[in-house]
Amino acid sequence: MVADCNVRLIVNSKSITDICGENTQVMVYGATHAGWGTVIEILAQEKSPLKDMLVCDAMGTVEGTPKTLEGRVIEKVVSSNKLKGLCKSAIVNILFENFKRKKEGLPLLQIIFSLNIVSEGEAPVPLNIDEILGKYGVAAHHTTSAELRRLYRCFQMMPNLVSESVKFIHLKKPTKDYGAEEDLIENRYMDCDDEDEPLELEKFLKQGSLLREDVEKNRHLYEWSFVPVEAPWKNPQWTAAWRERIIRYSSSRKMKPPEQDWRVQLDKLIKAYNAAHPNL
Repeated sequence: MVADCNVRLIVNSKSITDICGENTQVMVYGATHAGWGTVIEILAQEKSPLKDMLVCDAMGTVEGTPKTLEGRVIEKVVSSNKLKGLCKSAIVNILFENFKRKKEGLPLLQIIFSLNIVSEGEAPVPLNIDEILGKYGVAAHHTTSAELRRLYRCFQMMPNLVSESVKFIHLKKPTKDYGAEEDLIENRYMDCDDEDEPLELEKFLKQGSLLREDVEKNRHLYEWSFVPVEAPWKNPQWTAAWRERIIRYSSSRKMKPPEQDWRVQLDKLIKAYNAAHPNL
């Protein structure tokens, strides 16, 4: 028997540590179609190399004081009462915490952003940059698109910190789905008639044993993995589309008061921190 067949998803642990390095606290972003929920499930499993997850709501949205797992207070740079605003705020909050952690020599909090699900031998569906950077298209209103735009604005302010803090991935599906095959075996047993139960139980146990043996021999066929990819703004189309967005919507954009502008507040907090820690 393989040691980790008690979990639903078999994972290539090296692909996770290659993405996250020594960082053990992670927050996951990404659209549902890009496997956001599956990435969380993978990281939440008992045998995941990253057992400690920080959920978006706990980082930037709940009342009270959000904290890291070491008990460090995570300052809220800005707040919001809408889901899209909450998720964008959490990104800024983590980046400011990482600004301080880097100064203090602590491991960074990792943001993993899943952009797509891919299968072996299949090309991923490319991101539609025009839709992400649009304003009135359906994709432009998606929370994921808003999060990507916020990340890019942060990248413009703090390129090195964002590059270190945020890792973009494609979630690679296994050739064989262990959980689905396990369910199939179990369902066959659960659907059997009472008089057939002893015989079906024997079949159930044998099929389960054969499945585990196959996983042992061909583990790579059952493994989910994280594939690193470049940030969306590395796409050649991004710069021109972003420039067009700025020109098109700058005249209609409403200026926020300073206390509601995340860029103003982030700059203010960074300056205050640097002033309070001149030797870091």
